[in-house]
Amino acid sequence: MRLIDLNPRWCMDADIVVGGRTIHDDQREGMGLSFNCPCCLGTSRETRLAVFISNPIDNKLPSDDAKCIWHRVGDTFETLTLSPSIDVSKYGHWHGRIVNGQIV
Repeated sequence: MRLIDLNPRWCMDADIVVGGRTIHDDQREGMGLSFNCPCCLGTSRETRLAVFISNPIDNKLPSDDAKCIWHRVGDTFETLTLSPSIDVSKYGHWHGRIVNGQIV
């Protein structure tokens, strides 16, 4: 299965803390991504999964809110590789990898 088949979207904005003040920055691009859970498609449990990435598409700093951050290789959903694996099995969802735009 391809990532592009799971309706992926880049997360595009962030709240950044500067001098104790939170500023909403809607000029960010690719701080993370969300996509439909591959194992729940077409079921009553269908949900979206989301991850933050350590090296956003816009080459700015990653989110400082994220407890887990994945490393990105590739700039499009068709070429994207994330590491480590994405494990949401604790909640009854998918555990797997995205490698070169493929769900494995």
